[in-house]
Amino acid sequence: MKTFMEEYGKVIALVIVLVGLILYVFGSDAHGLLGELSKVKGVETVGDADNSELLSSVGSRDNPTLEVKPKKLRIGNEYNLLDKNEYYITARNADDAELAVSVKSIISPEGEALTGFVNPNAFKPDRSGIYVIKYETHEVYKTFVKTTEKDYQFVVD
Repeated sequence: MKTFMEEYGKVIALVIVLVGLILYVFGSDAHGLLGELSKVKGVETVGDADNSELLSSVGSRDNPTLEVKPKKLRIGNEYNLLDKNEYYITARNADDAELAVSVKSIISPEGEALTGFVNPNAFKPDRSGIYVIKYETHEVYKTFVKTTEKDYQFVVD
């Protein structure tokens, strides 16, 4: 019996511990792990009683407005697509503060993306047709980013 306990004693003890652990973790009674977890109450975080006011103020805030007035462009001429005076670019947040505007993409009349190859501050169209230019503005409000993107069509002769 002594040799049997030396050989298999550790295995038997391990099996008993594992069976007890499995019954504790997957047991459905109030004394199991799931029963203990259901008794845990929610805890306030960062000293705030509730974050719902912050979330509702961010969620109900309007996205920034963005307006651009496209113009007819000429082949070979150089244009600054971010010139606020020439294209009447306005971008404002819900507090009516002015926001920065950027060109996110430029699509040629053939449908190819020129974004990585063209500088929007020195855009020089080389083909006639309709270019689709996507403008973007964003604001950071209470660490949340609100973004507005709009596509505008510029005719090139």
